[in-house]
Amino acid sequence: MQDTVELSGDDNGRRLDLPPGATLVVRLAGQPGTGYTWQVSRTPANLTLLGAEQEGGGRLPGGTSMQVFRFRAEGAGTGEVELSYRRPWEKDAAPLSQFRATVAVVG
Repeated sequence: MQDTVELSGDDNGRRLDLPPGATLVVRLAGQPGTGYTWQVSRTPANLTLLGAEQEGGGRLPGGTSMQVFRFRAEGAGTGEVELSYRRPWEKDAAPLSQFRATVAVVG
C-alpha cells in the first residue's frame, strides 16, 4: 500500500483501503468566483482532516481552481468521507454536487 493516496472527482463512489498513518488527498475542481466551494460534510471517525487549500485559479467569475483536502488515516474501521459543493450561506439549499468515498483503514 502507498503512504499517500490521491483521489479526484473521477473517483466519486470509490472504495479504498488505507494503512494506519497514510494520507488521503482529495482534489476537486471548482469555481470559487461563483460562491460555490467544496466543504466536508461527513468524515468517518478514523480519518482526521489535516487541512484544506485552494490551488491555482482565482476568484474571478468563471475561473476554475482545485480545492485540496488532506486526511490522515488514524485507526481501524470503515466509513464514508463526503464533500458537498455548495454556497456556504445557502444553508437549506441542496448541494450542487457531492463527492463520496468509502475508506477502510486496515492493517
